[in-house]
Amino acid sequence: KGPGELALESMERACLLHADLVVGHLDSTIRANQDFYCFPDSWRQKVALEFPPTALTEEERNARSAFPGREHFVFSSRLQPFKRPDLFLSAATMHLLKNPESNARFTVASYGWDGNYIHSLTRLVPPHLRDRISFVTDPHPDVRDTLLSDSTVVIPSEYESLCLLAYESHLR
Repeated sequence: KGPGELALESMERACLLHADLVVGHLDSTIRANQDFYCFPDSWRQKVALEFPPTALTEEERNARSAFPGREHFVFSSRLQPFKRPDLFLSAATMHLLKNPESNARFTVASYGWDGNYIHSLTRLVPPHLRDRISFVTDPHPDVRDTLLSDSTVVIPSEYESLCLLAYESHLR
């Protein structure tokens, strides 16, 4: 691991260790964090197991199931390597190169902290496909909501604890 990753890990550990309350969505994720950061069993006393609230009724959620034939795909996870935006961009590029007649569009609608990394992602898109593979960096919440509700959301992450993006997307 590089110094940046170690510093971030150290900061995460300190925050979780010294927080008054830690909320986890799944017991397996709470356990994984306890094991990863080598927290004592006493740490669990300040951990609450809670699932995120939802504003939609079950009937509304069921009515918003995936629409067949959608040809707009969106990546809206945070722009960092383990979320694998590079995989999304590679798949989009491969699809468009192998299926030039396709009407599919691909959008990266997200944010990140590392400008160099984000720039390296934009360079993965061949110039002749930039009208079909686009970036909306730091989208306004209304823009992101519209994209999530009108698109097929792709989540190629290496790891997700609960995958709040999938949960959010289903609620739109």
